[in-house]
Amino acid sequence: MGKRFGHIPVGRTTWFLTLATFLVTISGGGLGLNRIPARAATPPGPVTLSIPASGVGSVSTSWTGTVPAGTNALAIRCVDFTGLPADNLTDTFLLQVSGVSDAFYLTHRVQLIVRITWTANVNYNANDLGLTTYLHDQSGNLTNFQDSHQLGSNFEQVAYSNPPAATGQSAETPPQPVAYHLNTCPDNNASPQNYRGTATLISRRITSSSNVKPGAQTFNNYDFPVTYQTRDVLGRPNAGEPNIDANWVSGNTMYMSGSQITRLKWDDTKSPPAASFTDVTPLQQSQVNEDAILTIDHHTNRTQVAGLLIANSNISLSDNDGTSWTQGTFVLPHSPDHETLNGGPYHQPAPPGTGIVYPDAVYYCSQNIVQAAGAFCGRSDTGGVSWNPSTLVFAGTDCGAIHGHVKVGPDGTVYLPQRACGANQGMAVSFDNGATWPIERVPDSSTIGLNSSDPSVAPAPDGKTLYYAYQDGFGNPEVAVSSDHGKAGTWSRSTNVGAPFGIKNTKFPEMVVGDTDRAAVTFLGTTTPGDDQASTFTGTWYLYVAFTYDRGKTWTTVNATPNDPVQRGCIWMSGGSNPCRNLLDFNEITVDGHGRVEAAYTDGCTATCVTTNNIDASGCNGSEGASYTSTPTCTYGRLSAVVRQQCGLGLFAAFDAETAQRCGSGGGG
Repeated sequence: MGKRFGHIPVGRTTWFLTLATFLVTISGGGLGLNRIPARAATPPGPVTLSIPASGVGSVSTSWTGTVPAGTNALAIRCVDFTGLPADNLTDTFLLQVSGVSDAFYLTHRVQLIVRITWTANVNYNANDLGLTTYLHDQSGNLTNFQDSHQLGSNFEQVAYSNPPAATGQSAETPPQPVAYHLNTCPDNNASPQNYRGTATLISRRITSSSNVKPGAQTFNNYDFPVTYQTRDVLGRPNAGEPNIDANWVSGNTMYMSGSQITRLKWDDTKSPPAASFTDVTPLQQSQVNEDAILTIDHHTNRTQVAGLLIANSNISLSDNDGTSWTQGTFVLPHSPDHETLNGGPYHQPAPPGTGIVYPDAVYYCSQNIVQAAGAFCGRSDTGGVSWNPSTLVFAGTDCGAIHGHVKVGPDGTVYLPQRACGANQGMAVSFDNGATWPIERVPDSSTIGLNSSDPSVAPAPDGKTLYYAYQDGFGNPEVAVSSDHGKAGTWSRSTNVGAPFGIKNTKFPEMVVGDTDRAAVTFLGTTTPGDDQASTFTGTWYLYVAFTYDRGKTWTTVNATPNDPVQRGCIWMSGGSNPCRNLLDFNEITVDGHGRVEAAYTDGCTATCVTTNNIDASGCNGSEGASYTSTPTCTYGRLSAVVRQQCGLGLFAAFDAETAQRCGSGGGG
């Protein structure tokens, strides 16, 4: 989501090829043009943002402009440097940045957030703007390009993490300002459109990591048998963005990916425990599912699953771990992407007439492709069989529409995490059973926006404590803890739980809580720095799990798949069928009835990929046609997998003695 590539009308083909040549040449530093913008914002700049004297804080500037009617070819880049007619479509604001350096970045983390907003003259499809930013450097090169071209949005936003300084004049003849060009253009504009731009420079001290140490917890790793895995009716592997939850009464684990639902039964009399796989997919879930979701309501032990079947939500319910199923109804209105489902108690006072057919509330949320339209969340009072009309979430705020997985706390508070609320990450929170959704933010969080993983929340049993896991704007896996429902003024300082392993890039943070003081987060991590979206990225990724036993004051982190990489190469986060989108959009984590952590993931590196550090996509048929296992010419496999905790303190203190008996004194925590 968030990336759009339009078609090229026949009359634009020659123009686009010429533009492409200019883009390649200039981004490489060639072609000495006199790059003075054809159109200028008000004021035109350059305006300078400087780091506050204390080294910590934020400074902002704003500008306004009018973008002419027209359509930008391909809607992928707003140009002001080609010497072609397209330059006349772009409104440019020049920004300089001072007070930053490599030495400053040893102790601080800085983000430059650029955002444009507008109120559409007609609607957000007829008046749709795009944003491109880049640095015109000291040598006259154009570097550090960022683009944001969302479909039908009322805002565009880009973020620079630790941006290079931009001051003074270039060495060109004639000299030009060394500055960031903040360019706004019409992706599709039926009429001239006014807009407002803001640029914010935020400086924070590096997040805490002194309270994180390597752990001694151990995990067993289970790849699904290749002969067990299935494909949907379109031939796509039923692996990728898996869901997992544990039935605390039966001891079984439920797992869903694509159009296959699995019941895992554990034989703990064996060492390591043996897993048996039973396909319990009902007919209505077995055809095509987008964004499949599974959750278990631990108050009733009901398994609830959902899949986006074309344009409608496909909901099924089971009270016996998939032996039999009841079909639910559609949620209306709902949106076509990023669906999520979860159940829990009603917030008091409960709505009149509820709790009769089913004791808990069940919530279903999904996001619109059109970002300005936000997301919808609906509530069921019948355990998912029927639904009340949905309410709108995020629309009219500075948050995007794309969200993480909804969670219901023990007091009935509902949390919907969000990876981009202005310069922070945050969430919509409902204290009234889904009627209203005010926004809360993690104050020291940072975001890279649309290429970021979704954050994850876990409300604790005390009904107030909330754990929040996220991928920050610098590639770190972070966790923050709120002492009171995520409200302002109640957050701990974020902790970089990947620090003991030197993690430089992370994906798919997923959070779970047991006792109030005990929680765990899983994430994919690599020690390789750089752009993990690039096809040339060479990182080796593993699955990590971090534990806290004191409400986030300290953490211990372990590599849960040592010597068995999850992926080699890039992990694509922008939709489509890129070969390295084989893992899709998320993983999931749960805790079983004895406190053992279980995490579902997609194993993208199997067979010879495990022992051979080689990345090859030449034989890949995109991610949708992927092989279950890695091959010599397509190392990006797609196989369902799960890790299950063997030793180390779990998340329920009541079972510490059992862990000690199984694993020795202390349990290895």
